[in-house]
Amino acid sequence: MNRSKLLYIGSICLLVLITVTATTYVCSLMIEKSAPVTNPITIDYDTEALKEAHRDAVGTIDSTPSLQYEKEKIAEICDKIINREVIPDSYYGFLVGDDKLIEDIKFHNKLTAEFCEYFTHKATGIIIAILELNNDDGSPMTSYAKDCANLSDENRELIARISKHCLYENANELLRSDAKLSLYIAAEGGSSAGLWPSLIHVEISEGGANEIVGLSDYFDLEKRLVTELVDIINAR
Repeated sequence: MNRSKLLYIGSICLLVLITVTATTYVCSLMIEKSAPVTNPITIDYDTEALKEAHRDAVGTIDSTPSLQYEKEKIAEICDKIINREVIPDSYYGFLVGDDKLIEDIKFHNKLTAEFCEYFTHKATGIIIAILELNNDDGSPMTSYAKDCANLSDENRELIARISKHCLYENANELLRSDAKLSLYIAAEGGSSAGLWPSLIHVEISEGGANEIVGLSDYFDLEKRLVTELVDIINAR
């Protein structure tokens, strides 16, 4: 066999060897890629553990307020009653199921607004009287809207303080111990002008001096509401 034939056969053998080697390598890659994982890494999601962690973070996993949040809101209602404030109806949702209590709070709102208006008007008359206030034209000032616009900010504050104190049963003591009001009260000494704090809850008429209608019931309502709300907070 001559040399050219040997070279030709050798080339054919080398080509075959390369082809077989390449094919084997490709097949091994395909097998490795398609072979199932014998020991896969899995993550075990513990649903209850996640829920518990969420409860710790936000208090609850549903849309209802947490118990602590409810207690805080009920405490805010209690504080507003103590401070003689009208309670927004958005707070009623924290007392669902206690319709009687909600109705009593609505009544508190009604009376608080009415008495606040009543005592603001009365306090305006008191400040005008004891300070002998006049309008710019020299005419005596009245407690009606057309003259109230002429009140100074300082006098408006005095009126607000008087009307606020009047919403409490011990208004006489609150008025006399108020640093901004006691100065004017003490200045009047024992004159009739200095007696108004003790008569603040009284209506003077031809028939005599009588307690303002409904005021005692209002004070009783405030005490009862605070007691009931505190009981609810302690029971939850």
